[in-house]
Amino acid sequence: MPLAKDGSDSSVPQPATISARRAGNAIGFLICALFFGGALYLELGLGYAPSPLHVIERTAMLLTGVVFLHAVIRKPYGAAAWLHGAFVLLFTLIGVTAAWHQLAVRIQPPGTIPDCGVSMSLLLDLRLRDLAILGLTSPEGCNELDWAFLGLPLPAWILLAFTGLAVLGVYTSFVRR
Repeated sequence: MPLAKDGSDSSVPQPATISARRAGNAIGFLICALFFGGALYLELGLGYAPSPLHVIERTAMLLTGVVFLHAVIRKPYGAAAWLHGAFVLLFTLIGVTAAWHQLAVRIQPPGTIPDCGVSMSLLLDLRLRDLAILGLTSPEGCNELDWAFLGLPLPAWILLAFTGLAVLGVYTSFVRR
């Protein structure tokens, strides 16, 4: 068996270093910041009002970003890394669910879905459970955003982002130990 320069067995896979985890978590945080910033630009810069599904997606993206940032700062390993991965999976699953529902609503024929009609003040007064129920049972509507990039609508990009963040969170927390 060939030995590496440091005398270790090079045929045995070496565990990833803490810096590789930090880099993965930093990338996850930057992706979250990019998507959250884009959502704020659509609302504040272009004037699109968020629907309940958008609020759920933003909250999930914000919480996922906070978990990734926490992992960059604290450098979790062992049980803490597993807990970090569990939180990333939880928050990305919430985001995937909201984005999937938003895509399902978009493919409905026009005129079959009523207007959402929910004000932001009402959304802020709701408990988390009520917000989740409202977001998943009400239509997407409000200000329909027909933005697409490379042929995919915005909810599809959000779905892909949450899926990628889930894979990245699993990779940095569970696989690279």
